[in-house]
Amino acid sequence: MKTRVLSNNLQSKAAKEALNAVLQSLNPIDLAGLDKVRLLSRVDTKAFMPARLLPELLDRIRDDYFVLDTANTRAATYHSLYYDTEDLQLYTLHHNRKLNRYKIRYRKYVESKLAFFEIKFKSNKGRTEKSRIRVDDIEHQFGEAALDLLKENTNLEVPKLIPKLWINFNRITLAAKNFDERITFDLGLHFKMGDSFTDYGQIVICEIKQGKFSRDSSVLSAMKQLDVHPRKLSKYCLGVVSTYNHVKKNRFKKKLRQLNKVIYEHS
Repeated sequence: MKTRVLSNNLQSKAAKEALNAVLQSLNPIDLAGLDKVRLLSRVDTKAFMPARLLPELLDRIRDDYFVLDTANTRAATYHSLYYDTEDLQLYTLHHNRKLNRYKIRYRKYVESKLAFFEIKFKSNKGRTEKSRIRVDDIEHQFGEAALDLLKENTNLEVPKLIPKLWINFNRITLAAKNFDERITFDLGLHFKMGDSFTDYGQIVICEIKQGKFSRDSSVLSAMKQLDVHPRKLSKYCLGVVSTYNHVKKNRFKKKLRQLNKVIYEHS
């Protein structure tokens, strides 16, 4: 059994209270309102930071964004099951920096009791395209609707795709008040598959989703003030290298060093 557990800077009572206080200070938006900024075709900017900085960052940008509130929850629980081939071909394409690549997953929004089967495609133009359908729950074998979506939107050999990684976390979702930007903050991140479990609770992963990249963003300005800078990080790839032994990871070693530096310098 491979287990790696890192203490979570947002687990202390004081840290939770600080986060909850700033979340409650933001104006809420519901799922219907969030549909105005779906951005299924978009440009993503990613960053990671110490979890302890999240309340301060949110406080700096609270006047410019709505926070998604579903079922009276502003840090929603997400469960995701990712599919790949037995030898992790989809992961390897990402590792080798190949574009025109896919991520295949089921995702469940626990509090709202919604579940989707999703296909994410990263084009050779650097854009992310997402297709998805509503399903009853996460499935270990593809249902008929999922099979149809795969055939319509990919050239993958579907029989070779099998469940390879669980990724669970809590997500805070913000929508810019002019509806041109959506921000997500993923915290309490952990990966598991079989007996392997890895907890990355000391970091928060931020994704800024825009129809067209713009530096004129309140969250980018606030992150710069806190010395947090955009750095690419795939949760799926991080989960694979953290959960599976003997996978090819040389191109992620620098990223892992940066990540560990953030974790241990701010623990």
